Amino acid sequence: MASKPRNRKEPLDRRRLRDFLGGWYDSQMTSALRKPRPPEEVRKHGGSVFDIQPEMSSTKAVPVLLELTDILGFEPSKDVIKKGGYKDRDEFVRELSGRVEKVFETYSEGVTETPKQEKEISRHAQL
Repeated sequence: MASKPRNRKEPLDRRRLRDFLGGWYDSQMTSALRKPRPPEEVRKHGGSVFDIQPEMSSTKAVPVLLELTDILGFEPSKDVIKKGGYKDRDEFVRELSGRVEKVFETYSEGVTETPKQEKEISRHAQL
């Protein structure tokens, strides 16, 4: 889904962002090995620790940030990913798009780094 890079002054196309995140999530969930069993089935037949894991872990969600550059005009920080992961597609799209929209507003105002990023940089510099 490559497109031309966006201009910093253009408004965010929220629908395009949500559609992209939903499509990306769907493509990541195509493997039958990734599909969790319904809670009713787990209760009836028993399950394992994998049955209580989120459908999309926070570490598995990080690569989507690289692909958001075409839509946003910049690569958002990993801080927009919800710690603990996402239980389903709706939560992934809703939570991540909301966080990305907030970062986009900050970026559009000319601020390119969040205070947390600056703190991490100085903390690493002290080591």
